[in-house]
Amino acid sequence: NLDNIENTIIHQDSNKKAIQETNNDETLTQENIVDIASSNDVKNLTASVNSYHAEIRSFLEEKFVSLSLGMENILKEIQQRQEPAASLDSENAVIDTHFFPISSKTAMYSFEDSLQNDDFQKKVVLHLRKIIGSGFAWIHACYKLAGVMFTKEILVQYSWTGVSRTGLDKDAFNKLNNILGVFYQVIRYSDLSFTYANRETFFRDKLLQHSQSRLHPRKKIKETLSPQVPAQLSSEIVEVLSEETSVGVDCTPDMPS
Repeated sequence: NLDNIENTIIHQDSNKKAIQETNNDETLTQENIVDIASSNDVKNLTASVNSYHAEIRSFLEEKFVSLSLGMENILKEIQQRQEPAASLDSENAVIDTHFFPISSKTAMYSFEDSLQNDDFQKKVVLHLRKIIGSGFAWIHACYKLAGVMFTKEILVQYSWTGVSRTGLDKDAFNKLNNILGVFYQVIRYSDLSFTYANRETFFRDKLLQHSQSRLHPRKKIKETLSPQVPAQLSSEIVEVLSEETSVGVDCTPDMPS
């Protein structure tokens, strides 16, 4: 009997140890599960952070490339705008030095023929518009433009129809259609009230009819001064009036051309 009791006790102890070992295994298993779960969370978080970093880097790179291209396009556009401006300045210089002011019939007819080219005519119109400007009464703009385009010497060789009251051989200015067309466009830009009739009146009755008096203003001015005017004052008046007539101001009695 004692042997049986002893065997029973030993068996019970063995069961207790087995149960304890089982419990210990279960505890370790739970701890391992927690550790594994924590480890997975860290890995997932790290992966997420890395993914965000990659997205941000890609976004910034795209923006940088876009910004770089934008700056490059802006620089190209600035350069393209500067090149035509420089080219236009060069063309203006060529137009100025090659054509204006016109001082001979040969130059006049050469210019008339050149204006048959539409592109060249547009360049001339733009060039002269820059000189004359806008917002001026057409009569003043006409005198200014005539002073830019023609010398006084060449104007005395023309009348509007080619007929001269003094018997001198003159050419007809009204046949210079291209030059007259350019003149009209430039003055029209300055004063929208300017008409073809105004243009004809200016050339026929103002510029060409009185071209002799503008070519020889000093002699004519001296003749119109009163004998009572002191010599020094007379010289000053002559000088002032000569400057005015040099730009086309009609300030003295006219002589037929």
